[in-house]
Order: sequence, then structure tokens, then C-alpha cells
Amino acid sequence: MRKKLTTKDKTLASAKAIYEMATENSSINVVSANLRNDLGFGWTIVSAAQYLTGKSAISLIESLPNDFSHNGLTKKEIGMALIVAHDLCANISPKGTQLSSGKYVSNFKA
Repeated sequence: MRKKLTTKDKTLASAKAIYEMATENSSINVVSANLRNDLGFGWTIVSAAQYLTGKSAISLIESLPNDFSHNGLTKKEIGMALIVAHDLCANISPKGTQLSSGKYVSNFKA
């Protein structure tokens, strides 16, 4: 049985996936497989982005010390993933609808 995932687990795994996708350090297939392995079957790049735009993920990221590092990801890189997640949720839908109701997503609308 899988352990109960914490906000920290979800936030850090989501940030790592979004960062790796954005910087092309890994293919989308590898990133997606890692997400499913870390968080479970239902997790995708889009769900990771949606999670990062939420209040609990943002609060957790803000609370991290500036010298924080986890699995090779620094707080600065996590912040970059947060920006990418907001942009993705604001602009990826072909219908122009936001994919997240996160507080700051509309600020990223192109």
C-alpha cells in the first residue's frame, strides 16, 4: 500500500516534473513516468501544473528556506517551475480557458 502523500511530496514531485519538462532535461514520457511513480497513476504534467498553482503548494514553496534543495532541485528552480505551471494553466487550453482556478493564473494569460 502506498504511503499517504503530503503536500510537500506532491509539491516537490510536481515542481521537479514541470522543471524537467520546461528545461528539456527529460522527455515528456520520462517525466510522466517519474510523476506516476512518485505520486500515483492519475498524475500528469497538467495535474502537476494545476497542483502547483494551488494555495497549499504556493504556501509550502514560500515557506522553504532560501538554501533549500531536494533531489537536485533548488528553491530558485522550484520557483521557476511555479511560474511555468501558472503559464501552462493560463495558456495551454485551445479554447482559451484556464486549466486552474489558482489565485495568480489569470495574471499569466497571454
